[in-house]
Amino acid sequence: MNPVSNATVLPQRRLLSGLLHTDTNDRDRENLWISLGLGTLKRSAVLAFREKESSEQLPQRIVEADPDCIAVTTGADTIAIAPRDTPLRRFAEMTAGVRVGIGPRVPVARIHLSYHHALDVLPFTGDGSPVSRVISHAELGNLTLLARVPRDDLLKLPDLPALQAIERKDGGRAELEALEALCRTGTLRRAAKALHLHHSSVARRIGNVEEVLGYRLIGPIPLTSAYAAVLALRLLKSDRAPHEINQALRPYGFVRQLVRSPHVNVGS
Repeated sequence: MNPVSNATVLPQRRLLSGLLHTDTNDRDRENLWISLGLGTLKRSAVLAFREKESSEQLPQRIVEADPDCIAVTTGADTIAIAPRDTPLRRFAEMTAGVRVGIGPRVPVARIHLSYHHALDVLPFTGDGSPVSRVISHAELGNLTLLARVPRDDLLKLPDLPALQAIERKDGGRAELEALEALCRTGTLRRAAKALHLHHSSVARRIGNVEEVLGYRLIGPIPLTSAYAAVLALRLLKSDRAPHEINQALRPYGFVRQLVRSPHVNVGS
């Protein structure tokens, strides 16, 4: 599994940028898909990775985690196209300093939409726990609309001051990680499993959060309300909004490096 040679980078740039660009028609997208050696895959997902500290090795590590995918670097991000997201989700959960937004698994004609959905949810990820490092568009659902809310309105969310107070105190980050895990899994036991912690440790942290919030975190409505505030807090600290990230793709010039497995025959 070696980086693509300089002799073939330009054709691959054109293939990949065309594949993911919104303006490409369905017939051309199908031809680009075949030219990239992905013709046997009927449905795939796009995953957008970002490192806390950028390195040249991330595409290679992604392909090692899932030999059936291809990985490209696009400025600050690395984009992977994979037949399934499970291996790369596990990779991100186990790799500190790497976070990923996951687009839906779609047919070739809609692969550009998976790409944009992956970028849409990337700002909702965090550098903390395995739970916060990975978010899919399917899981986030309607909460992705928070990215469209003006900053001043996000600041008006009732629970936001409480979460900011928790974040500032000693041990507050761990408490917010427990809160996010509970909101996403629904129970203390599943939250503890996701964080690789004992159930009692998570229960204690959630108790502290409930005391600051002023309500019990039981049932879908309180959990959804608290999770919306967690995501708003993260968006307010995000460096770029999703609509700005989506402008990063331009035809025939967004790929710096492509890494593939020998199992994927990338055409030139």
